[in-house]
Amino acid sequence: MSFEKPYYFVAMVFSPLWEGPKWLEVALDANFASIRLDADQSKRFGLAQMQLTVANDQQKTWYLAWRDEMGKWAIGIHDTALQKQLQRTPPPALASQLNAATPSPESKTAAPATPKVSVPTISSKSLGKVFFLLFVMLVLVLSFRDKLIRWATMNFVGLDINQEMKLGDLVYRSLYKDIKIIQDPFVQSVLDDASRRLSRGALYSYAWVVINDDKAVEVDIIPGGIFLVPTGLLRRINNMDELYGVMASRMLLVEQRTPIQEIVAAAGWTAVLDLYKRNYSAAAIQLAPFIKGFIFNQQTVMLADRPAFVRLWIMNIDPNKWVEFLERQAKWQKRDPIASKTVHPITLARIAYLKEIDSRKPPGSKYIPSSCNWAEIEARLPKVNVKKLNAVTPASRSK
Repeated sequence: MSFEKPYYFVAMVFSPLWEGPKWLEVALDANFASIRLDADQSKRFGLAQMQLTVANDQQKTWYLAWRDEMGKWAIGIHDTALQKQLQRTPPPALASQLNAATPSPESKTAAPATPKVSVPTISSKSLGKVFFLLFVMLVLVLSFRDKLIRWATMNFVGLDINQEMKLGDLVYRSLYKDIKIIQDPFVQSVLDDASRRLSRGALYSYAWVVINDDKAVEVDIIPGGIFLVPTGLLRRINNMDELYGVMASRMLLVEQRTPIQEIVAAAGWTAVLDLYKRNYSAAAIQLAPFIKGFIFNQQTVMLADRPAFVRLWIMNIDPNKWVEFLERQAKWQKRDPIASKTVHPITLARIAYLKEIDSRKPPGSKYIPSSCNWAEIEARLPKVNVKKLNAVTPASRSK
């Protein structure tokens, strides 16, 4: 056997455990590897039973393992020249393993094949269904826009009552330059006393601000419990009991959190995002333009009418005086819709609903007429100090 170009293989002998493992270093040449291993009939090496593995080491050593009557054998081939020679002329019994475990020289230099990218195609029928679904979703979003915004305001934003009152103060600051506030101690004391009487046990602290606006006949509501009472409303009220009814209906709307939901819905998603980020100053600027003359949903108004009616009845205030005022206001609305623009839609259905509630109350109800001299309030309205404020005066809240 020729030893012109010796290559060294490390043979590991797995002897029985009591003998212990033995390492043998065998000097073989390329001729031995390429010719002797090519002999399939070789009993010594048993080429058909050899298993080829490639080690994950720096030299990428090949290991040929087999078993014979002497035990388990493994030959480690770490010489790259011999690996290339075996790869070029592989023994038939090891050809498939060599091809599977190691790339051929040609495949190393060959350019990688470009993977085929399959582009999914959409039929015109499927595309039509997609556009139809998008159209339906758009219609639903637009149809339920206000409901979605009201839900987001109460659930997604999570605005509590204290935060709502803080927001209301900022909205009031945004409005004060555009309204003329009447500063009269007597008129203000009457409103504050009535507010304290009607708001016993309420979670809100209310503020009532009289403004010089003879065309308006309805109270504008700022979220958080600030009310703008126009002189046009006070001139049309005949007694304190009628004012109690008007005030109770507005307060119940706030306690049911209707203004914060409906006014934010009118302002849109920008206001919702500002509230979510707790940027109350920016949200107040968004809400301020919608306060004056805002018309609430009639269904929500009627939901507030019932508890307002009950609250007046429990406090021995005649709720029928409030109904009489609404009937007069309905006539003004028919005669001059522009001058009698109102926040609450005055309809015969609403008045009939209040009369139905009145018919269900226990018989023998006794009411205590208010001792307020309403004529003095009427006399003060033309003489009150009316001016446009240049500096903000915070609304005085009463508990």
